[in-house]
Amino acid sequence: MPKQATFAPVKVPDRVLPWKVDVPASLSETGRRERRFFATKTKAETFIDQEKTRIKNYGTSLVDLTPGQREAASAAFRLMGELPPLKLVDIVQEHLDRKRRREASVTVNELKKVFSGEKKHSSKAYVRQIRHVFSRLDGMGRTKVSDVASQDIEKAIRSLPPTHRNLHLRILRAAFNYAVKKGWTTNNPIKSLDFAQEPKRGEVEVLSVRGAARLLIACIRTDASLLPYHLFGIFCGVRPEELERMQWEHVELDEKHILLPAEVTKIGRRRVIEMEPNLIAWVQWYFENHGIQKGSISPPNLRRRLRKIRRKAKLVPWVQDVMRHTYASNWLAMHSDINRLLLNMGHYNTAVLWEHYHKAVLRKDAERFWALKPREPKGKIIKIGLAS
Repeated sequence: MPKQATFAPVKVPDRVLPWKVDVPASLSETGRRERRFFATKTKAETFIDQEKTRIKNYGTSLVDLTPGQREAASAAFRLMGELPPLKLVDIVQEHLDRKRRREASVTVNELKKVFSGEKKHSSKAYVRQIRHVFSRLDGMGRTKVSDVASQDIEKAIRSLPPTHRNLHLRILRAAFNYAVKKGWTTNNPIKSLDFAQEPKRGEVEVLSVRGAARLLIACIRTDASLLPYHLFGIFCGVRPEELERMQWEHVELDEKHILLPAEVTKIGRRRVIEMEPNLIAWVQWYFENHGIQKGSISPPNLRRRLRKIRRKAKLVPWVQDVMRHTYASNWLAMHSDINRLLLNMGHYNTAVLWEHYHKAVLRKDAERFWALKPREPKGKIIKIGLAS
């Protein structure tokens, strides 16, 4: 049985806390000699009693250790170097916590699958973006989410241009926040990464009247089932992901508007879009030539067919959201009513609309744009904006 430690309080004159207790290095919690000072002798003696109890318990527990446990403890203390002996408890506790978190975690591939499933009610385009972003992490697909570090993410996205980098960071931040919520990790590695400074956007790029006409002609001559998709994108500004969810029942010719319900729109808010006279003429022409339509306005195999029709119309490379930008720019040039355009576009404020679309198109070009209509005989359109 270990020898009982003996302490004695010693009074030191001229101190605010005059009662001193010396704790030898062999018995202190830190492994170094300690001096403790107290205001009264009683408090010093209480401390001594507590230390004796601790040392007694320590000695008893040490006897209970197996030789292997004592050898492991000795090796651990050697690895700790100058750290206080009691830090060993914190280190072991931290290791056990990390082990439990890792066992409760999932792989990066599993996070991609579950997070994509959670977002299945969002736009198809957003789900595709999630899968595309996670494809950058294919090298760590089997890594536990709890083991992913900021450096791993930075290495995977380092070569991306600013806009793409920021898109990846936004989606991964949401995914890892979801993982934290599920208890698969306690830390979101994206928090330690910086978003890139994106170049300031100027005026948007739009289809010329000639380009828009060329695209419509290509649809009529090559793949007429793509015509509605482009009509509602070019002359109504419906977003690509909304076009994929849009149904013919949303087109209300009698009311001269399109009513997109909340489940179709990007921001989940019902939107009513005015139909311009040329769009009404196009829809009527389409019904006359192809019958009254039902169901989705977008045909199957959309991606492949869009690539083909854009090559046919000589509009490659294709600018993202160019149809929506074309609509907004020409509408504002023709009507000069930013508030009506705000409602048609489904924006929250006019600042973005005014910054990007004001004066993006000349009035004379907008007049030619809105004059693009079908004409008889069947399958022909007037060539306004085309070279004679």
